[in-house]
Amino acid sequence: MKGSKLLSIPAGLAGLAAAVNAHALEWYFQAPGSQLAREIDHLHQYVMWLIIVIFVVVFGFMFWACYAHRKSKGHAAEQFHENTTVEILWTVIPAIILIGIAWPVTKVVIAQKDTSAPDITVKVTGYQWKWGYDYIKGEGEGISFVSMLTTPRDQIEGKAPKGEHYLLEVDNEMVVPVGKKIRVITTAADVIHSWWVPAFGAALLAQQDDPNKKWDTPDLLARGEKVYGTNCVACHQPTGRGMPPAFPPLVGSKLVTGAKEGHIDIVLNGKSGTAMAPFGKQLSDTEIAAVISYERSTWGNKSGIVQPAEVKARRK
Repeated sequence: MKGSKLLSIPAGLAGLAAAVNAHALEWYFQAPGSQLAREIDHLHQYVMWLIIVIFVVVFGFMFWACYAHRKSKGHAAEQFHENTTVEILWTVIPAIILIGIAWPVTKVVIAQKDTSAPDITVKVTGYQWKWGYDYIKGEGEGISFVSMLTTPRDQIEGKAPKGEHYLLEVDNEMVVPVGKKIRVITTAADVIHSWWVPAFGAALLAQQDDPNKKWDTPDLLARGEKVYGTNCVACHQPTGRGMPPAFPPLVGSKLVTGAKEGHIDIVLNGKSGTAMAPFGKQLSDTEIAAVISYERSTWGNKSGIVQPAEVKARRK
């Protein structure tokens, strides 16, 4: 009888460990499906183990100090107010720890935000209860569709057991090739939405720019510089001198120094028979207004700025 009880203890511990592991899978990250997600997972584990070590060392030393120097052993409290060595240590050690965390974190964040040289660009538009997808560059260019939730209403209302893909199944899935760099541009048609693919380490807010907002010139030009650097600099160059004849210069260009309407139209709709692609679907009214304003106010050009409302009025 005693033997059977002893045997049941390891079995119970093994069952408990299995239960803990199974529960951990419920709240831990999804299995990473991309290199970026793997880096995020490794970073999470690295920081978690680091803070566990810090916790054990700091509290272990504190409890040891309280126990070893207790009053019952005759210890009297030291009376001092300054200690240069201690002050240096409690400044340098946390600084080293912060650097040890900030360095890998910065590398991962930069990798998350790197949208240079994508193989495919997809514009994702958030609507209430659905998503719109437009493949605007690369493989699948020109494909557009709307994706809606297909989870049965009975499951949502608790009248039926929840399926394996509860609140995840849709009628039209976004499909991209494996091993390619995908750039996702998010926007919204109404309220703020969260476009989230945990297995890829991607979480983006989709929100609509207000086309009626009147921007201050410095803010508009600062945003325009970023848009230009992302979408235009490869062709028209950082100096705005382009690479003629394929990519004409913007410095002193008749288009850039001329009427706003012509400049807006060519950025919105492109120009057939040339390398100038349309950006109307790819960029918001605010982004287009910002980049046009930047081009019309840089490299010696002084043609004035364009507000988002003007771009909105030219959309066809």
